[in-house]
Amino acid sequence: MRDSFELVSRPRLDITPIVQQLLDTEHLPLEYRERSKCYESILEKAHRDHPQDFPRLLDALVFPESAGLPVHIPEEFAWDTAVLFKHHPQWLNRGLLEKLALKQDPTGEVSYTSVALISLLQRGEHAALKPLLQKMVALGLNQASGANKKSLVESFCLNLANQPEDLIRKQQLWELSKEVSRLLPEGETGRIEDFAQGMKTAKQTDRDLKDYQQRLAISEEELQNLDGKRLCLVGGGNSPLKTGFAQAKVDCHVINIDPIFTEFTPGNEDRKVSYNFFDKAVGALFRKEKFDEIWALNSLPQYAMSPQETLQFYTRALSGLSPQGRLRVAPYAGFSDSLGSAMSLSRPIVRQVSEEVVDELAKNPELFNVQRFTVINKGFWGRRPMEGVSIQVVGKPRMVEKFLRRTLPARINSLCD
Repeated sequence: MRDSFELVSRPRLDITPIVQQLLDTEHLPLEYRERSKCYESILEKAHRDHPQDFPRLLDALVFPESAGLPVHIPEEFAWDTAVLFKHHPQWLNRGLLEKLALKQDPTGEVSYTSVALISLLQRGEHAALKPLLQKMVALGLNQASGANKKSLVESFCLNLANQPEDLIRKQQLWELSKEVSRLLPEGETGRIEDFAQGMKTAKQTDRDLKDYQQRLAISEEELQNLDGKRLCLVGGGNSPLKTGFAQAKVDCHVINIDPIFTEFTPGNEDRKVSYNFFDKAVGALFRKEKFDEIWALNSLPQYAMSPQETLQFYTRALSGLSPQGRLRVAPYAGFSDSLGSAMSLSRPIVRQVSEEVVDELAKNPELFNVQRFTVINKGFWGRRPMEGVSIQVVGKPRMVEKFLRRTLPARINSLCD
């Protein structure tokens, strides 16, 4: 007699009773958090008891229109259960995450996308992100929707940029930023143009001399020492600094480099340079003319588009100073402002490059006198600390030039590649 073994297959789980149990919980008089805990408890038990059938259960909950269940699952309920996924990314396989990423919730918001894509990151599925973003754009999911008027791609990028560093490295964010910029060049350009138009009428661009003095930690003595000196503003907007200097009886020559505010205003500056700071024309200007001080308040590196621009800002600005000249920047660290999807992803590495440039300068006191400061910035969101830095060039010009052209880029460029 021959021994024989039979493979006994488990019967296919009937998920309808579990779904019905979840739906019954929906109607209980519970607070939102209590109801979420009930959902979580039911799903955890299903995951524990029926791991093989669990993906099918989740698929039915999130995509009820194609599940073929005898019970009706409201879209709002599908959304309530999907919220739990960000706390339990192990519940979802890659296929379900990719489907979830392309699904809008019933309110038009973007939480399905964020939950799914961030879950992929938590699982280390970085390779899945680029094709998913491409599909989102191809399906038109980059269009604005919901009350917040942010596109799905943009909202995902903002959410991702705020994740802890141990979730995804800055370099990976930067690589994803370049991909988003390639996918959405027109949208990104449009956001920047909208920002420029808005800034032309925004009162925060009318910063007076006292505002600059407070935010850049300039003492009264330092202000008076600008008499007979040359000052360059980076992104000075409509700041009436000439009027302020006249009231303080300080004869300071002011040049304002600003690509948005192109009209010359006598009460603001002596000369307007209507170029982007990274244009060749500005480089030529700094080779020809030197300044005693350069001020960058809420301009660069805060709105640098890339880590390369961040490094170039510091090297160009410092090379444009006279011996003993001073660069004042605020903020140089801790900023998160963004003009679009790609830019929001680049903020972590741009901040890191800015901070490391300042650290490298501080390690060379024979060339630079670096003084960091923190001021309270009063803005739309209330009173917040703002980190600034004052960098004075104290070294011999040839040694400073060599450091800025060779040594500093060699130490920083590994972050930018």
